Amino acid sequence: MPTVSSKGRQPGDASADSLKNKDIVEPHPDQLRKLVFDYLCHNCYLKTAEAFVKDSAVRNLDRHGNEIHGNTSTVEDGLGTMSLGGSSTDLNDEMVRTILLRQRIQFEILSGNVQQAIDLLHRHFPKVLAEDNDGDDEMEITDENLNPARLDYIAETVNPVHLSLNLRILAFIEACRTIPLVYVPSSRSAGSPISTDSDVTMGAASPIKRDPKDEERHQAELLICVQKLYATANTLRKSEDRAIYLKELSNVGGLLAYTVPENSPMAKYLHQERRDRVAEQINSAILHHMGMPSVSYLELAVRCTHHLWALLHELRVKIPAARRPSGISLPLSTSSQDGGESEKESFLDAPPLDLQLFLNTRT
Repeated sequence: MPTVSSKGRQPGDASADSLKNKDIVEPHPDQLRKLVFDYLCHNCYLKTAEAFVKDSAVRNLDRHGNEIHGNTSTVEDGLGTMSLGGSSTDLNDEMVRTILLRQRIQFEILSGNVQQAIDLLHRHFPKVLAEDNDGDDEMEITDENLNPARLDYIAETVNPVHLSLNLRILAFIEACRTIPLVYVPSSRSAGSPISTDSDVTMGAASPIKRDPKDEERHQAELLICVQKLYATANTLRKSEDRAIYLKELSNVGGLLAYTVPENSPMAKYLHQERRDRVAEQINSAILHHMGMPSVSYLELAVRCTHHLWALLHELRVKIPAARRPSGISLPLSTSSQDGGESEKESFLDAPPLDLQLFLNTRT
């Protein structure tokens, strides 16, 4: 799937979203609650978010142990102003409505029903695929409109033309299938529509059978579809964007050369992973046009941490061997067996962060 927009901080107001040094060095306990809540809502884990709000809310009790309602204080944290009583991170009706809509759109894309997803976008989030705006200039991130106090991130692209092309290319791929790729949400669907390997089946599905006349008509429609995609790609204003999409269409168009593309070298374009990437991209774009971060704060923190350790490793920064962060993988040859003061005084080159090892040590 083509990704053409550069990544960078999102322009906007600093006020509530500013990250301060004191918030990082001395975080407030409620910051973790909002970090988790933001992640759950961002990824449409609705029922999990509802359970999390219910179980993690800070309750004010009187001396008899009864809950006090309507008496909350607030604290300014790195993710915005949060109520210590939990009200600002509770799910209101509008939040639930938009999460359900985003969840429905993701489900349609993951199921290969691209036109249904496009119809929902036009009906509920028209700015995402706004046809009257090519987005090339509007989506530019420049030094003039960046606010250094705001830490944010734009996921891949939020350009309406690029998003529309990505959806139309996916629709073409879905139309090329001769063996259905069935998406059946597992029990995880209570929280999120994002698929797992067990959620989809392709080999077990029966091939699509058409009579010769219908097959000839279908192939002609596919050819017209890919020609329209080429025409749209050629209208892109930026030459680098045109080059990316024309190359992608050249590859994807190869599906037309095979009677059963699922058994061809082009089968990789028919995998569920492509639906997943498009669904995630559309979800991020919806959030962006709603004025919300297009990437969850938790994912942003992980990316920053991973990049920081990679940079420290590249610059061969020395870190104390005895006081390294938990989960950091060190080369076996540098492990000290002496112990005592010699180990405490030794320094090692900063290794890259092994995220999987880090997660395993925390769980």
